Amino acid sequence: RSSDLRLTKALLKEPEAARVSEAIAREARHFVELLQSPRARAALEAFAGQRTAGS
Repeated sequence: RSSDLRLTKALLKEPEAARVSEAIAREARHFVELLQSPRARAALEAFAGQRTAGS
């Protein structure tokens, strides 16, 4: 039956989906750390200053 096939496919993909979710979570944590660095803050402030000055 097609529902059995769908269930089997979902079960086969489950470990891969978990690894992808874990990788995305790690990347998000790393990205947040990078955004909090002094260099990133300075770049974001400069960018925000350009946008408000040019508006």
